[in-house]
Amino acid sequence: MPKYYSNSTLTFLVASLLTPVRPPELYDDKENLTDFLGSGERAESFIELDRSALKLLLLFSYGRACADQYRSFFTSYLHAPARSGHNVFDSKRYTAAALECLKYLHKDRDRGSTTSTPIPKLFPWALQCLPILLDRAAITDALLKAVRRHKFSRRTNEFKNDESAAQLGISRLLSRGKASQ
Repeated sequence: MPKYYSNSTLTFLVASLLTPVRPPELYDDKENLTDFLGSGERAESFIELDRSALKLLLLFSYGRACADQYRSFFTSYLHAPARSGHNVFDSKRYTAAALECLKYLHKDRDRGSTTSTPIPKLFPWALQCLPILLDRAAITDALLKAVRRHKFSRRTNEFKNDESAAQLGISRLLSRGKASQ
C-alpha cells in the first residue's frame, strides 16, 4: 500500500474503489487509462505496479461479481485500523484523493473541452466519486482552497444530477470547514 499512497493518482484510485460508485469498464482502454494515469512512462509504471501488486485496475474490467466481492473485502480491510494497521484509509488519505479528483475534473476545463470533444469515460465516474470523497475527507486549508476555486466545466451539464451532488458535497465540506474554525 505505501506505493499506492505515495502517489496522489493511485491514492485517488484506491479511494474511489472504497466508494459505492462503480468504475467504468475500461481495463483495456489505453486512451482513458492514460487520460487518468498520465501519459508515457508514468502511466506504464502505474500499470506495471498495479499488475504486480493489488490488481486494482482489474476492477475496471468485466468480471463484476468477482470485482464486487474484491471491492467489499478491500473496503472492509482498509477501513478497519485493527486489520490494516498503518495501511488504514483514513480521512487524510481521503483528503489527498479528493484533491486529486478535483484536479482530474479540472483537467477537463484545461483541455478547452467543447461539446464536440468526447468526454473521457472516467469523467462522470470522478464526478460521482467527488461528494463521497469530500464527505470522508479531513478539513485542510489546501482542500478548502481547492473547492473554493473549483469551477465545473460546461460539460457537467450533461451530468446534472452528478454535478448537483458534487456541488452539495462541496457545500457540506465548506460548512464543516466553517464549523471547525
